[in-house]
Amino acid sequence: NHTNAAGQAEKSVLDRIVPGYYHRLNANGQVESSTCCANTATEHHMMEKLMIDSLLVWATKYKVDAFRFDLMGHHMLSNMLNVQNALHNLTAEADGVDGSSIYLYGEGWNFGEVADNARGVNATQLNVDGTGIGTFSDRLRDAVRGAGPFDGGQDLLRQGFASGLYYDPNALNQGSADDQLARLLLLSDQIRVGMAGNLAAYQFTDRNGNVVTGAEVDYNGQPAGYTADPQENISYVSKHDNQTLYDIYAYGLPQDTPMAERVRAQSVALSTVMFGQGVPFFHAGSDMLRSKSLDRDSYDSGDWFNQLDFTYQSNNFGVGLPIARVNEANWPIMQPILANPGLMPTPGDIELSAELFQEMLAIRHSSPLFRLQSAADVQARLAFDNTGPDQLPGLIVMTLSDQVGLSDIDPNYELIVVLVNANDEAQNFASPLAGLAGLVLHPVQADSIDTVVQGASFDSATGTFSVPGRTTAVFVLPQTTAEHHTFFPIAAYHGSPLGGGEANDPLAETLVRAPVSHAVQDDVFYFVMPDRFANGNTTNDLGGVTSGDLAEHGYKADDKAFYHGGDLQGMIDHLDYLEELGITAVWMTPIFRNNPTQSDGSTEFGFGAAYHGYWIIDFENTDPHLGSNDDLTAFINAAHTRGIKV
Repeated sequence: NHTNAAGQAEKSVLDRIVPGYYHRLNANGQVESSTCCANTATEHHMMEKLMIDSLLVWATKYKVDAFRFDLMGHHMLSNMLNVQNALHNLTAEADGVDGSSIYLYGEGWNFGEVADNARGVNATQLNVDGTGIGTFSDRLRDAVRGAGPFDGGQDLLRQGFASGLYYDPNALNQGSADDQLARLLLLSDQIRVGMAGNLAAYQFTDRNGNVVTGAEVDYNGQPAGYTADPQENISYVSKHDNQTLYDIYAYGLPQDTPMAERVRAQSVALSTVMFGQGVPFFHAGSDMLRSKSLDRDSYDSGDWFNQLDFTYQSNNFGVGLPIARVNEANWPIMQPILANPGLMPTPGDIELSAELFQEMLAIRHSSPLFRLQSAADVQARLAFDNTGPDQLPGLIVMTLSDQVGLSDIDPNYELIVVLVNANDEAQNFASPLAGLAGLVLHPVQADSIDTVVQGASFDSATGTFSVPGRTTAVFVLPQTTAEHHTFFPIAAYHGSPLGGGEANDPLAETLVRAPVSHAVQDDVFYFVMPDRFANGNTTNDLGGVTSGDLAEHGYKADDKAFYHGGDLQGMIDHLDYLEELGITAVWMTPIFRNNPTQSDGSTEFGFGAAYHGYWIIDFENTDPHLGSNDDLTAFINAAHTRGIKV
């Protein structure tokens, strides 16, 4: 997108071919330089051809697998599509390379003379949506880091999700506690969108309790979610531009934060990238607490500020004030921070950070659920708990399911639960997974060098996860412990079509079917109409209706045409009887909420009650004559303890 020189300069090349053609000019005929140097004009045919021809040489002669476009937003979208088409037309037979596998990505920033499509539709984040071309996402980056790439002065102390906003405030005035909490919850939503591949259409429950799409979450007046496919999302929290992650947290975390806590905060921040969907991008040395001594832009700072010490003896913090070019205005705020001995990690601190990073890599590698290939898969398999206005602050709970009626893609795990606790305090989260046996800490973390994460736990009786402060814990349900394929009670099933057509939300409770590997021809089935089986709770006989009108409640125990009072509690109370009969599977008539009578009107008297479940009006809730969704879960859990499928 730019060259070293233009015009009559000694190192100008393109202007010696056709003067004034290959570079983008302003209205006065001067070369634009918003990129920092002489901007090239790829909207001109021959400049585009030069770019494409160069890429074809690198792909065919040097077998380059992917290409990154610096400041890609300064190219036109048509340029990138033509590049993509030229590369994808390469074949192994004719060209020695399968061009369809070559990945394109870049910086889709929208600025300069091309901003907002001023010179044609440019290849920015929002414009490349749906092309398969990746862009670096600043959404999750800024939410995790706090301070933005252009902040200076006291704004460098702005805190983010993993650096203490609200739960561990620093000396900067960031508003009231309520203001900070509101911002933390917004940042948490931005991170959720980022971990879901930054998908524009991904649906989840936001901080206000509303079901929204990724595009409806705000990011500085723009949509947080903007991709159409996970591969279009390059997720990161630091790279060569701007301060390293360690340095931005040197500003953001309270100055008296112990080094052990800084190591944990760094690991938590990196985990949002490691365990999210899309393409994870890690800055060299971020695993080793890499520092450039607060340098904001180190491309011209030499090895003194840029060096990486692979012996882990130093992370290069506090080696001096960074060069004046872009840092001088911030020297006054830098000096006391660089002089703080508490910010100098020991070799042991650096090694621990690197080991934790390696463990996260191993966890990501252990399951394809961390690498979902389509937006549909992300929507179907990935969900977030701990959402809404009453969520535990600083805690993101993400579930990944291999059991949603789709193809089995993970041979090892049925369910993965990732809990990212940025809060400096331990947190206990009551999940909807009560009764789920076999959910354990990931084997890598169970054998971790980090004894803190080994303190994370799951109580199957209550469904409660306990996670230490500044810890990301990963729990898994191994395939071998799941006797039945289970629709876990998570939000991943909302919006999933059942056999095509418009999607209705399935009942968000534990529904069970046998896996292919577990044949059912040998099972002994008990077919039951719950309303006719046993009345275990007389308080629900009228289905929650206070009126005595039979047409409104449909209950008349002495008439076969109406509800008789049987319910799920009655089923629970008589499971011993079913077990004694040798029953191995229970098949119930539909238990979803019905019209109380067989009619199209909710209260119009028809031919009788709808006790057999054919007049369903709500697939998300159990019919109140039979009990609640919790009663259904309790029945299934009780049946499972006896080895009975439902």
